[in-house]
Amino acid sequence: MEAAYANTIRATARSVGLGFGLFFLLLGVCMLLLPQGIKVNEGLSYYGTHSLTVVPYGLAFFALCFGTWRASNILSRGAKQLRFAIFSARLIVILMLGVLLTPNTVNFTFEQLHVIVGSLVFVVQVILGFWFAVKLRTNFITWVLLLVQLFCMAVAYEFLTTLDGYLIAGQFGFQLAFAILVVHGLLHPKFLTAPAERSSITAPDSP
Repeated sequence: MEAAYANTIRATARSVGLGFGLFFLLLGVCMLLLPQGIKVNEGLSYYGTHSLTVVPYGLAFFALCFGTWRASNILSRGAKQLRFAIFSARLIVILMLGVLLTPNTVNFTFEQLHVIVGSLVFVVQVILGFWFAVKLRTNFITWVLLLVQLFCMAVAYEFLTTLDGYLIAGQFGFQLAFAILVVHGLLHPKFLTAPAERSSITAPDSP
C-alpha cells in the first residue's frame, strides 16, 4: 500500500514536471523566434498575438494544462485525501485555458478579461504554494520558493499598475518558482509517505 501511494505521488510529480518543462521549452522557442518580445516587455501574452509564435505559444499552454490535469487525475485515483491540491490543479488548468482564449489584442473587454484571469492564475498558484509550505512547515527550500513566487508576482503587478517594470521576467520567474515548488513538495518524504503510515509513525504508543 505504501509503495503504491509513493508511486502515485512520484507519477504526479513527473506529470507536473513534464507539463511545465514543455511549457518553458516552447516559450523559449517563442523567445528565440521573436527575441524583441523580451524588450517590448508586454508579457508572455505577446507571443500569442504574432503569427510566427502563436503555435508554440498555444502548445506551451496546452502542454502545461495537459500535464497538470493528468497530475490531478493521478492524485484523484491514488491519493484522494489531497483534495485541495487536486481542486487547485484543475482550477489552474481552467484559468490557464482562460488566459489562452482571451487574447489581449482583440478589444478592451478581452484585454481586461485577460488581465483578470491571468491575475487569478497567480493568486491560485500562490495559495497552492503556501499550502505546500504549511504542510512541509520547516522545509526551508519550499518557503524560499514561495518567497520567490511572491517577489515575482510583485514585479508583474508593478507593471500592471505603472506600465513600467519587468512583466515578462516576473511572469516567467513566477511560473518557474511555482513549478519547482510543486515538484519539490510532492517528492518530499512527507508527501511520499501514505497518511496511514504517517499516523502510525507519529501516534503515541498505546498504554
